[in-house]
Amino acid sequence: MALTTGRMVVLGISGRERDAASAIMIDGTVVAAMTEESCVRTPRAGYEHTGGFPFASAKACLEAAGVSADRIDRIVLCERDAGDAAGDMTRLAWRTKVRRRGGWASVLSGVPADSVGRLHAHAFQVCAIPQFAGPILVLDGDGRGHGAVFSRVGESVTLLRPIEHFNRLVHFAQRAAAALGLDGDAIDALEAEGVDGSPVYVPSLRRGLWYVAGGGVERDARALGGAFAEANADASGRLAERQPLHVAVGAARANFAASVMSLVCEIACEIAEDVAESAEHGTIGVSGSLFAHHGIIGPLRASLGDRARVAPVPGAVGLALGAVMSAAGGAQVSLPAGLAIGQVFSESQVKEALDGAHLDYVYEPAWPRIMARVTRLLTGGKLVGWFQGPIEFGTGTLGARSVL
Repeated sequence: MALTTGRMVVLGISGRERDAASAIMIDGTVVAAMTEESCVRTPRAGYEHTGGFPFASAKACLEAAGVSADRIDRIVLCERDAGDAAGDMTRLAWRTKVRRRGGWASVLSGVPADSVGRLHAHAFQVCAIPQFAGPILVLDGDGRGHGAVFSRVGESVTLLRPIEHFNRLVHFAQRAAAALGLDGDAIDALEAEGVDGSPVYVPSLRRGLWYVAGGGVERDARALGGAFAEANADASGRLAERQPLHVAVGAARANFAASVMSLVCEIACEIAEDVAESAEHGTIGVSGSLFAHHGIIGPLRASLGDRARVAPVPGAVGLALGAVMSAAGGAQVSLPAGLAIGQVFSESQVKEALDGAHLDYVYEPAWPRIMARVTRLLTGGKLVGWFQGPIEFGTGTLGARSVL
């Protein structure tokens, strides 16, 4: 891609603690986006731990967009609390990091920079959905958890109201994961643990946590404690035993995790339905890390159907997209179909990697013969790693990097 002189180029970055990513927008079109994880091969890497700036993903975006660092006109950082003193200190620290890095990165230290909050960045993604009109619901499960409803005004967003006590739902999931001895992202861990379970504890849990339409998430600590104690008793006091040998203990763990996930999904859907009912056309946009989980987005689609429009990348890595979109200045933002806007590797680069790994391979330049060969392999029960075109951005995929 060749850059025409005079075009506005914006670099967006996000993920200081984890899930770092970078994105580049040129005159309202997002042309490149990469996660730091895909570049440094460290799962969910935050740029604070990779040099204080997402150098790897930013460089990959520049290369994918055909842009040199000195052509960046503006940088937008997605911060947890945009505009406060902590955000200003973060920007000063970031400038110091890129100056010390030297080379291509040092020129970025002089580029004008702004920051945007996480919830706003999540909401801005919905502006890329064509012909959407309605409120935008953001439920962000990162950290303590925050939720809010935004309105779309042209191609910008305005905060309408917070979702009161949404952090109670996030804390509930985190507490349940801790009770099961699970590590990492609470929703991910609970989803995996409960895959073979049944939501038998939902009635007990529902007495301790529920959503009030037009209000927020309410909690009865004593009732919740009773539900946790019930599950622990069914597990013979070994609910936190991560690899139980006893079948009953394993079943109780799976059932409890499935019950927690069921209630989280139920409350998330109730919040979405409440917001949708208040909308003129009954449609809403949804974004935020809670909607990046298949166990939640599935029930939401079953509940609201086409009335719910999901952000292109609702998870934490999508904040880089929201950051650059916030700089559109009210103009329409467009995204390429499939979000295949990452690095492209030439045949010579692929050959070099294969040779370096000492792998046997056959070079086949004819597309019909490639398809025939892959078909024979799949028919014979083999696994095929499919590597084609630019890297796709986000957790979803259309097949550019797949195991068939």
